[in-house]
Amino acid sequence: MGVYTFPNTPTGPEAQSRVELDAFGLVMENRTPAEVIGAAEVFRQRFPDSQLLPMALLQEMRAQLAADSRAGALAIGRELLRRDPNNLQALVWMAEILSNSPPVEAGRRKTALTEAEAYAQLPMGVSARDFLKNKRTLGAEIHEAGAYIYLAGERYEEAIQEYERVIACGSEVSSLTRLRLGMAYFHVGDVVQARLQLLQAERDGPDNIRKQASEILKLITRGSDTHKEPPAKLDQ
Repeated sequence: MGVYTFPNTPTGPEAQSRVELDAFGLVMENRTPAEVIGAAEVFRQRFPDSQLLPMALLQEMRAQLAADSRAGALAIGRELLRRDPNNLQALVWMAEILSNSPPVEAGRRKTALTEAEAYAQLPMGVSARDFLKNKRTLGAEIHEAGAYIYLAGERYEEAIQEYERVIACGSEVSSLTRLRLGMAYFHVGDVVQARLQLLQAERDGPDNIRKQASEILKLITRGSDTHKEPPAKLDQ
């Protein structure tokens, strides 16, 4: 029996090559703000049309904030929102930055607040204040990106942690996320949790997701030891 391969489906952002995935991994896994910013700049230059670029820019924006670079975060945020206008986490951060302009910029505060209100209202049609109340539920993009890297890198325990954080954010969980979380549980031998996630993916997903979930569920039903074989590889 062959090893089940990592799903590379059109239902979510994907790397088009191992080189692209590795470069994206550097953005997501670097620890210091300077390292993240440097890796993100390299990724942006090498892969300007990458499906993963919005997530890389979001990570860079967070690094700019961690480095206390308000101007840098605003610049990255505006670039990100040009590419992905409804990126909720970027909208939250832009609204927060702009609505907390330092006193030295008081002359531009009205303009900044107007821009902040526009960012906050764009996706939901609510006030900036009400929108920002929900910001704790809007971090799923970062966890999803990290989980994708861990799963592709065969780091299944860490992938599980990140995917569970996606679910804990309280936002809608896609069938692709359920499929990948089920696969991660399958590879660590937790067939109970694997079945739970895969059944939801099989029930709610499009045809390609349902087919892949069904294949793993069949392995579980047969009592397969496939998860003990060499880990899955990225299907490219």
